[in-house]
Amino acid sequence: MARKKSLRRTPKCLRAITVIKAGGDLSRARIKGAVAPDEVLNLCETAVKGFVDCDPPEGFSVRNFHIQAAKMAQVSDIIVYGDDKTDPRIIRSVAERAAAVQKKWKKELEITGQTPETFNTFVLMEPFEDFEEAYPNLVAINSRGQYTGEIMDFLQWERKEMCAMSKASEISKGIFQGPSPGLITDASGSDAYFDVYVEASDHAAMPTEKILAAKLKQLHTKTDNGPVHVACPSSGSILPPSWSQTEADGIIRMCRWLYDLTHGTKEPTEQATDLDGDIQMAELSHRPVNVLLHCADGYTETSMLAIAYTMYAEGLPVHDAWLRLHCERQRNFFAYPSDVVLLTSIQNRLLGESPALDRMKLPSPPPSWLAKLDGSLPSRILPYMYLGNLTHANNPELLRKLGIKRILSVGEPVSWSREQLLDWGRENLVMVDRVQDNGIDELRGEMERCLDFIGKHTPVFHPFFWALTCSQNKAKPTIQPPSSTVV
Repeated sequence: MARKKSLRRTPKCLRAITVIKAGGDLSRARIKGAVAPDEVLNLCETAVKGFVDCDPPEGFSVRNFHIQAAKMAQVSDIIVYGDDKTDPRIIRSVAERAAAVQKKWKKELEITGQTPETFNTFVLMEPFEDFEEAYPNLVAINSRGQYTGEIMDFLQWERKEMCAMSKASEISKGIFQGPSPGLITDASGSDAYFDVYVEASDHAAMPTEKILAAKLKQLHTKTDNGPVHVACPSSGSILPPSWSQTEADGIIRMCRWLYDLTHGTKEPTEQATDLDGDIQMAELSHRPVNVLLHCADGYTETSMLAIAYTMYAEGLPVHDAWLRLHCERQRNFFAYPSDVVLLTSIQNRLLGESPALDRMKLPSPPPSWLAKLDGSLPSRILPYMYLGNLTHANNPELLRKLGIKRILSVGEPVSWSREQLLDWGRENLVMVDRVQDNGIDELRGEMERCLDFIGKHTPVFHPFFWALTCSQNKAKPTIQPPSSTVV
């Protein structure tokens, strides 16, 4: 089919229903599939009334899922409704706008020689509470703002699965990494309790010595038994070469503070102040505490701090800390290329102040795979299967460290040396080259060969690890990392 916008034709075989909630508040009283008015209708008074124009002038993208509501509205009967807080005049106004847009759209199609269907606009007059009682299976979020569980909401489902996949676990003594409190609950049905919550945020700065001292005093003098909250920068927010020595000092200061908290070494006193009245640290023992490093999905924003702390607390160079978090601690994380540069740059300082480093033992030299690391690792999506991108596929030394033994690469050719190909063995490699990840190039001709390769090497009782790679896969890893045992 021609890709030019002027030559496109609206298919006659579709007749859908689009539900619009007037007022736009979709956090409560939401019917299955309901969208806000501005997702499908151009509501700007200075613009020509019409559907939202979301198509590029030429070409298309199969990944533009956000445009689907507007596209389907063009071949839909439209139902407009509101909740008890929506002014009826607003509901009527949205319905009138929808009807006018439908008429205009029909005339535009007739001008291009098409014979379009006639679509209608309806207004749901029944109060939402009555509708909710009569048709609970059609309600996604009830009038109290609670998810009903009756509807498959993919965004909510993904959020829950990501949080469950990255549930809080201990990465070092007393230090846990996981999703932000309230997003998921533990097995008992209540949020696990921590003494200190460290939230990674794009807008936060590394806390100063004064702030950390005040937080420590708050922790040991509070009477409400509530947790202490601290904010720190997220992964990827400290960008070399602009990062300063002050920021490096802040990372080390944060690691030292967390170590002291979890190993019970320091506590503030009322007398420990300087001439400016700033609180100072005093060497008094106290009970160790549990700390949660958290963010929305449980790993993305906290990855840089988690790796830095692992280096400091356990005396590990950056490459060993990376693998330990993934393979031994079974944590997902998604660091950025800037984090690789940052942590490599401050490695000597972190290790120089590490309380766990054996001074008589020199750290292992950086492996060759570290130079190719973009911050991410391939994701384990099945007990025997990883999913990665072209950068991962072009780093065979890293794949071996993860226990991956066989490669199925789909997309752009990998740039392996002849020695690497011979080392892995031709029987362990299947390369499907010159296939673009664009939704156009077909894989049907290659599917049988790929599935045979998977089936041959993944028997039920003798699983092997292998990797799927795709040249355009830039997505964050979202699946639980591997166990420490690799067959």
